[in-house]
Amino acid sequence: MMTKGTGEVYTYRFLWASAKHQYKLAKHHKQGRAYCCLSSMIMAYFTYESYLNFLGEFIAPEIWKEERVFFNSPEHKGTNGKLKKILEIINKPIFNKGERPYQTIKFLNTYRNSITHGKQEHFVFSAKHGHNSEPDMLNSDIMNSASLKNAERVLEDIQNMIEILHNNSKPFISDKKFPTKAISGVTAVAVGWSSR
Repeated sequence: MMTKGTGEVYTYRFLWASAKHQYKLAKHHKQGRAYCCLSSMIMAYFTYESYLNFLGEFIAPEIWKEERVFFNSPEHKGTNGKLKKILEIINKPIFNKGERPYQTIKFLNTYRNSITHGKQEHFVFSAKHGHNSEPDMLNSDIMNSASLKNAERVLEDIQNMIEILHNNSKPFISDKKFPTKAISGVTAVAVGWSSR
């Protein structure tokens, strides 16, 4: 038998599931917690980046076809430029730049860049410890930020940011394939297939 068809993968939902899975691991396992928190936070930011591309293809398909050119201009550079363009289209100041969730996005952008373009960190330490134990020497900005508290805040704020964008964009999108919910739902859908 041969089945042929077409479908779509909601990449941002797959990344979101990964972010939540890493958070769940971090919550239930103390050993390696920082690694899972870091992964969760970065996957959550990737979810946000991916969602902006998803939304952009619906709200401004002509711009997103030339994404690499358009979002390389000084006025609309990178991920922040994509958010700016979407907000210009929906013509609503829906985020206070001094508060969450926007401040969390700003933190994550910096955090992501420090990891992606990671350089060696240098530090000095002084630690009390017993004769039969090793001192805790790790003092890293990257690892110190990878906490359960930060990961929880990141997941909450990314979900809020995406839901707000999704709901405020609906009036500007007539395509019936635009999902009613942003974050929850299937990660892929087959829209037509045939079997022989």
